[in-house]
Amino acid sequence: MPYFPYSKQSKKKKHRGAITAKMVANLLSVAGVDHIITMDLHASQMQGFFNKPVDNLYAEPSIAKWIQDSVPEYANSVVVSKNAGGAKRVTSLADRLKIDFALIHSDRTRGSNQARCSPTIPGTPENDASGSSNNNLNSNNLFYLTSNTTTDHNTTERRSSDNGDDDEFSSAASITGEAPSMDDETVSVITLVGDVAGKVAFIVDDMIDKADSFITAAEHLMKKCHAKRVYVIATHGILSNDSINEIERCKSIYQLVITNTFPLSSEKRSQSSKIVVIDISATLAEAIRRTHNGESISYLFHTAI
Repeated sequence: MPYFPYSKQSKKKKHRGAITAKMVANLLSVAGVDHIITMDLHASQMQGFFNKPVDNLYAEPSIAKWIQDSVPEYANSVVVSKNAGGAKRVTSLADRLKIDFALIHSDRTRGSNQARCSPTIPGTPENDASGSSNNNLNSNNLFYLTSNTTTDHNTTERRSSDNGDDDEFSSAASITGEAPSMDDETVSVITLVGDVAGKVAFIVDDMIDKADSFITAAEHLMKKCHAKRVYVIATHGILSNDSINEIERCKSIYQLVITNTFPLSSEKRSQSSKIVVIDISATLAEAIRRTHNGESISYLFHTAI
């Protein structure tokens, strides 16, 4: 099972909500499955949903090999996580490639008073009377996203079920150059912790479902942080709704790199020239062979086949 379905529903998103991933695990167990081989679970704790052995393989070796073979200037590049939840994945890939990593942090505030102020780093002095600041945070690494705070049941449902805690900021269409002054708006201040100026940036995540947050991150890196080029890399390319066309229209994304854990129809692939698919079938086949013969599969955790 290269892609475990409903893996984002691995915890409650609302009161009395279903943990669908656990239900899928129960269905597989009842059906007689006695061993599960999958790749890049959304949450590694999901292995505990089963009372059978689970082997969670990683696409990282194959992705690292593709970067080394296909991006000549990868030594002068940065691996970027679009939220704090993906920091562990990003640092692991950065260590393998021996390059730097960066993190995008999104902070939501409400009202005009908060919106007008840039985030303050703890331990740094406040602005003086002349308006100058000793804060060494580069203002180019900040920009604001605005959205109306009028909330209905549909909005609440969409926020809880869309991408869960993965997408900390939404559509790039709401990017503005300065903070709004209206009290009835929510302001998201996006900060890049790291430096991508003049470097190739790899935005890495375990899956790409809707493209909004990836597009927003890519545009921030290109327009505000002056990255040389941006690649979006994900293990599972779900690409629901109009995501492929949105990525194709986004000038800030150079290429979208995914694996073939999730089937992508030829019709969808033809919609964009930016899509690159990494074949990981050999890794899964070798895992099946080693499991069948009673051999260790730990070799596959750090080596591309």
